[in-house]
Amino acid sequence: MIGPDLFGQPSFSTIAMDPPWPERGGGRVKRGADRHYGLLDPPEILAVIRASGMFLPAEHAHLWCWYTDNYLPAALWLVGELGFAFKRTFQWVKVKGKPCALDFETGLAVEVGPECEPELRYGIGQYARGAHEGMLFATRGKGMDPSVCTEHRDVPSVILAPVPAENGKRIHSCKPPAAYELIERRSRGPYLEMFARTGRPAWTAWGDEAPGS
Repeated sequence: MIGPDLFGQPSFSTIAMDPPWPERGGGRVKRGADRHYGLLDPPEILAVIRASGMFLPAEHAHLWCWYTDNYLPAALWLVGELGFAFKRTFQWVKVKGKPCALDFETGLAVEVGPECEPELRYGIGQYARGAHEGMLFATRGKGMDPSVCTEHRDVPSVILAPVPAENGKRIHSCKPPAAYELIERRSRGPYLEMFARTGRPAWTAWGDEAPGS
């Protein structure tokens, strides 16, 4: 359920978003995000968020914003324009393995036996092959206010989780359940996901590919 803000309007304590950064890929083989969905330049992303009618942060709120390395400066600019103060980064390290519940003591989100270790899953890249994705964590108002911040302190800044797949095929841009578990461990609801491509219980999803859109 969406809670009211100081002015009686609906608001969200926690907002996550995976903006459609204009990653069009390079080199001879085009593997950019534009092969999967429409892309927007940073000012257009800001305009779409403001025009959505859904970006309604509470007085004290947390914002989790996925970014690509090419658009890290733009992501920092975006969260600032949205009225949030950047605090730190979180990293999803991509590994091969089966998903399981996130272990908040170790940060692991894969099945790891006593005689094996998770193996990195390499992607593409020009200077280094990408094996991670990052999130900016930012706050509005009092970030540690109990209305938005949980009592849990055992939240790692890095999670290890496999890339979500369906029928053995990687799902482009899909984030692992462990990422949502981490967010819910640190931040209270009501929850909103902007530019959502899937649904999740207890979350409001908004975007062109959101369920029911």
